[in-house]
Order: sequence, then structure tokens, then C-alpha cells
Amino acid sequence: MILQHQPVYTLGARSSEENLNFLMKDAPFDIYRTERGGEVTYHGPGQIIPGDQKLAAIGIRVSHWITYHGLALNVTTDLTPFQWIVPCGIRDRRVGSIKGLLREFQSFTGYNKADDSFLTDIAHKSLMLDFLEFFNLNTIIKP
Repeated sequence: MILQHQPVYTLGARSSEENLNFLMKDAPFDIYRTERGGEVTYHGPGQIIPGDQKLAAIGIRVSHWITYHGLALNVTTDLTPFQWIVPCGIRDRRVGSIKGLLREFQSFTGYNKADDSFLTDIAHKSLMLDFLEFFNLNTIIKP
């Protein structure tokens, strides 16, 4: 249900190539057109598919009573690939990650405990618990 995968760009059903900062034939990663809604986004390791930072992407499309959707949460993601696109068609926001926000918090407070695997695990568990609660499912998640 929740996964991480190798670096790729995905284009929503109606997304435009004008939001790519490269030619499709010279793409730094594989590009996939999808049936979900939304514009172009990047997916890669450290991302489980505030303020002036965009931490997540959600694409939703409904057609003939069928939904196509996607969710990506930047936990420990390398943000460099976002520089080569206009993520979700939004030009006036930068992309951030939970790890980056914690790094800012750590420099302010001196707190320095969370590593990449810890952050990814806790984000995964939190998403699963919220999903189960939202849909009122009584499933036990084993650590």
C-alpha cells in the first residue's frame, strides 16, 4: 500500500511538458504518464509516495466514477531532482522534506536523534495508522 521506489518523474493525465526544465529525450530519470490527476512530480528514495515549503504531492482524478490518485510525502528525499521540474505546476513554492525541517529544528534546539530510517519508519507507521483510523478499519500493524 505504501512504497518507495527508484527515481522517476510522473506526469498526471493532463500535465504539460512546459513544467519540465529539460527535454523529455534528455530526461535525468525515467518519465511515466499516469492516469492520476495533477502535474509533474518526482518520486524517489526517502519519499513515502509548511509555510513556504511543499512537503507532499497529492494528485486526484475522477472519471466515470473511477478515481485515480497518488500521494508522495518527502521524508528524507534528495530534493535535487525537483530543480529540474516545476513540481505540480507550482512555481512560487520550494520543495522541502521532513528531514530538512527537523534539521532546522535541530540547529535551533540542539536536538539530534532522528536518522533517515527512523524518519521513514515513523512516517510510514503514521500514514498507515491515519489511513486505518479514517476508514475505521480494525487492523493491527505489527512493527
